[in-house]
Amino acid sequence: MDGSIAPTSGEGKEGMEISYDGQWGYAPLIVTLAQRGEVLYAVNRSGNRPSHEGASEWLDRSIERVRAAAFRTVRLRGDTDFSLTAHFDRWTEAGVEFDFGIDANPSFVKRADGLPEGSWKELVRPRKGQGRRRRQRRAKVKPEILQARGFKKLTLEREEIAEMDYRPSKAEGTYRLLVLHKTILVAKGQKRLLPQRRYHFYVTNIPAAQLGTAAVVRENNRRCNQENSDMCGIVGWISSSECQRVDPDVLLRMRDTLVHRGPDGKGLWIAPGGRVGLLASGASLSLTCRRRRTSQ
Repeated sequence: MDGSIAPTSGEGKEGMEISYDGQWGYAPLIVTLAQRGEVLYAVNRSGNRPSHEGASEWLDRSIERVRAAAFRTVRLRGDTDFSLTAHFDRWTEAGVEFDFGIDANPSFVKRADGLPEGSWKELVRPRKGQGRRRRQRRAKVKPEILQARGFKKLTLEREEIAEMDYRPSKAEGTYRLLVLHKTILVAKGQKRLLPQRRYHFYVTNIPAAQLGTAAVVRENNRRCNQENSDMCGIVGWISSSECQRVDPDVLLRMRDTLVHRGPDGKGLWIAPGGRVGLLASGASLSLTCRRRRTSQ
């Protein structure tokens, strides 16, 4: 699950608002099926709405939908906006797993700072393309430019992980709180500045025997890329007059306003008599005749 920003150039569209980064438009809430990226729900909202608004309702609907489709295990993933602690107990009792990012509030940071040295283990991430034959690449010129022009350069030196218990104020149960500590080297021009320390936190109800500390971090980082989810659209024409028939060229021009949603699937259908016309456009949508099993 994630919130997205859908900017629009219109000025009179109902519900549009200005987002946190100054863009006019909408802030849809998108729930997708992991790995496949199939959209379960897309909820349109005004551009100034926070990402988590209404999230619990649509997560519950998504849980019901995938269970009705015979999914044996349901796991929720999302960033820090969706760690809705008031629902942790209810989801856990219902057998729903979750792996959320959670804000690095001062109490978490204080607890992480107080962990003994022996609590930390290095997080080793697999290299991209590991196990595959890699072609020779050109030398990187960006570091030289940053140094020559005196820009600040950040380099990740080390990642360490630790784990502690967490009982939210809005929950009765105790959950696993994972801490990711990043050490980042800072250089400006030829000067070495003090390294930065950053904490990232994750919360889950998945037992450690099932998902280890490092695996929780990797699992959360693999959540879907909802901002680039493919969504479909349908345009239609219904004539109230027997004298007026659907104009296919107008339908096609209407469809062309939706090309940003795909389209690698599309279809046109006009009813006998020519008073009703539908046209679909999208990454996975076409109009299909069930009897003939063909797209139209």
